[in-house]
Amino acid sequence: MNTSSSPELPSTKSRLVRRLPAYLLLMGGAAVLMHYWRQQPHDLDVVYHLGKKAVGLQSLSATYLRGDEVLAMARFSYRTTPAKPEQRHQVRLPPGDFEVALELGYSDVGGEKTRIERVRRRILSRGSGEVSVFIADDS
Repeated sequence: MNTSSSPELPSTKSRLVRRLPAYLLLMGGAAVLMHYWRQQPHDLDVVYHLGKKAVGLQSLSATYLRGDEVLAMARFSYRTTPAKPEQRHQVRLPPGDFEVALELGYSDVGGEKTRIERVRRRILSRGSGEVSVFIADDS
């Protein structure tokens, strides 16, 4: 009969059971951090394809909306330099669906009468990258 008491090593199963709460806490924290990170605004390159609508364009205003909330705004003026068929804009927006409300301002040759054309486009952003917005029918 062996009277010496030697400590028994814990089984692998009992070690896993003891560590399970720590693993679950660590995985839960990582999931929360990933969700938070995905919702953060990212730099988005928006390319407005104006096509023939660039001819005579004096101004372009862009308002980025999610529902009634204004996320960002931009205004471009072409009074001294003619508009090009593409206008690029870098904006910081959260990922997801949003809408861009555009106002294109035109003037007659004398510059007296102004015509405003309003256009809305839906944009889906999944994070950083480039998004094309087609304004003209000829693009």
